[in-house]
Amino acid sequence: MKTKTQKRMMVMFGLILVAVLSLGAYSCASSDAAQDTPAAEAGADANAATPSTGATSSSSTAPAATGAQAGTQPATTPATTPIATVAPAAAAPVPTTTAEPVTEARPAVVSEPIASTAPNITPTQQYVLDWSNRSFGLPFNPEWLQRIVQGDGTLVKANYHLPEGTMIRYAVASSPYKNNAMTMADSNYAVQLSNELKRVVLSQTGGILTGAEFRALNSAVSGAKVTLVGHRRLVDFWQLIETRNTMTGERNREYIYYVIFAVNEMNWDEMINMYVKQILGYLPADKIKASDLASQIKDQTTQDSVKNQRQLLDQLEAQLNALESELSTDKQQQAYKSGDPNAEAAASVSPEDSEWINALIQSSNVLFQ
Repeated sequence: MKTKTQKRMMVMFGLILVAVLSLGAYSCASSDAAQDTPAAEAGADANAATPSTGATSSSSTAPAATGAQAGTQPATTPATTPIATVAPAAAAPVPTTTAEPVTEARPAVVSEPIASTAPNITPTQQYVLDWSNRSFGLPFNPEWLQRIVQGDGTLVKANYHLPEGTMIRYAVASSPYKNNAMTMADSNYAVQLSNELKRVVLSQTGGILTGAEFRALNSAVSGAKVTLVGHRRLVDFWQLIETRNTMTGERNREYIYYVIFAVNEMNWDEMINMYVKQILGYLPADKIKASDLASQIKDQTTQDSVKNQRQLLDQLEAQLNALESELSTDKQQQAYKSGDPNAEAAASVSPEDSEWINALIQSSNVLFQ
């Protein structure tokens, strides 16, 4: 019979045996796990490092790495398809515009100077460097503009389908700067109209007035203003002209700017009536009635008084001479009595007319080529 001591020893031995067996089983399991895990991870790394080509899967072609390889080589970084660098689109170049460009790339020789007896005319050659609508292939001296300057507005009336009775008038100016030439032409329009009405009034009355009456009326019409109601701006035209003095070689560039206006019959009549009212007190009632004078002005200004080139140049020359040597009132009256259109044109000028007269003289060679 076993003693209690023996029984206790047997129990303790059994516990020790169980513990030893358990420890051995755990060591085997750990060893098996240590052998399986690195291969799986290496295989996964190898599959991930192999780039995909086309539709073929990388897992079917890449061999699994061994545990030693997995332990000694760093994981390969997955390859990436390079991204094309797209350069930002270049901004469209902003055209640089120079105010009122002047170019001599294709100067057109316009003319030799027209023979003139005016004392201040020097031998020159003129070149047209630029003009309105040149890019459309249009001429620098269009026929419609020539005709307007000569006193014939029929082409413009036809082009704009203007009704009968419409009056066509123009203004002109010159300046080294195009914008300034345009502004001056706008201002010259009223000056040119005043000159036209003044000439008609004095040509109709100069032969019937005394010297004192003529002087008073001449002073009144010189200060009278025109009322520009209903004067419609139709079209502008400009030319850049270079004038070369053939004796000295001096060059001068100027913009010649034209502005064309249309006035219907009602507004033209109103302008005349307002003009006559300003000079009414200077008309001898026993010699001329205001209503008759208004009718005479209308008849004279609504007729197309067409001048050829030579007639126009002769008239401009006479006006230029009158500006340089101011006519006395008596000589002015004699000029109006003569019935000579050039003498009347010369007698009608005042210092305010000098700008547009000089502009026309400067552009005359160019315009009528």
